[in-house]
Formats: sequence, C-alpha cells, structure tokens
Amino acid sequence: DFQQRLQQLSNEITRLYERAQKLGNHLPPLVAQKIDT
Repeated sequence: DFQQRLQQLSNEITRLYERAQKLGNHLPPLVAQKIDT
C-alpha cells in the first residue's frame, strides 16, 4: 500500500513538473511584453 502511494505521488510530481515546464515555455514572451510596456 505504501509502495502504491509512493508511485501515485511520483506520478503526480511528474505531471506537475511537465506542466511547470510548459508554463515555463509560455512565460518568457509574457514577461517580455510586460517589460516592454
């Protein structure tokens, strides 16, 4: 049961990490726009 919970946590962390990477890819243009204005 503990092993299963660890696996679930690992999956969630991986998902969050991937989402953060996607956000990181979108962020620079937005930041550049805010700096320009």
